[in-house]
Amino acid sequence: MDTSPILEDINQTLDSLIRNARCLNDCDEEITDQKNLTQKQETLLDHLFMLNASLDDTTKQELLQKKPKTYGFVNAKINLLSSLNKKRLKKPKERWTKKARVHRNRKMMSS
Repeated sequence: MDTSPILEDINQTLDSLIRNARCLNDCDEEITDQKNLTQKQETLLDHLFMLNASLDDTTKQELLQKKPKTYGFVNAKINLLSSLNKKRLKKPKERWTKKARVHRNRKMMSS
């Protein structure tokens, strides 16, 4: 089984996921853009999972031994995508955060 086309497809899919994740991190208020990019991310992730499932463990081990550099690039891209997604999840939205208010009992203040 020639894994080169599958590996190339995995690389391209990861590149698209990273590009979209960066766009999602940059667009703050454009809800329609966020929705479209999120749907595209889900589709790309499904495709990536399908590609991963098409490779059995033996093929993955052979790939690691035959093309360690390419395999390392794939792992680096996965780590980058993971860190971009973590940034997006940690990014607080002002419209969703409540500001603390101090309430004082007026009766206590007048005493």
